[in-house]
Amino acid sequence: MTPPGQRKTARQVGAFIIVGISATVTHFTVGLVVFYLLPLNLSALWTNFIAFCVAFLVTYFGNALFVFPGTRLGPASFLRFLSVSLVSLGLNQIIVYVLVDRFAVPYWQALIVVLMVIPPATFFGMKYWGVRGLGSGPQDR
Repeated sequence: MTPPGQRKTARQVGAFIIVGISATVTHFTVGLVVFYLLPLNLSALWTNFIAFCVAFLVTYFGNALFVFPGTRLGPASFLRFLSVSLVSLGLNQIIVYVLVDRFAVPYWQALIVVLMVIPPATFFGMKYWGVRGLGSGPQDR
């Protein structure tokens, strides 16, 4: 028999994957549209930042409402989610910069590397710090 804590974490991971896929598709789509289709002539880093900002909204509401459903929405939760997301963005930008600007890897391939590294790091950051103390009780973690 699986302990309740493990079942809860498994449910959270499942919900995180669904929210993460939604945010990832958003990030990837916005990034490709801004970089390749819009006549903005932005660098890969600016494009990636714009895509991140749009995807952050999907991440924030998805995580707060579905992954960690006891989280109270408001300034405290927003700032914690934003903090975890900004660390993730920093790692994301470093990966994109190194691969695209230093090693001339195509942007779309750099995004694949980002997708393999950033989501697991973000889940643990959200679970163990981002929502800690922001729900209606310990069962919300």
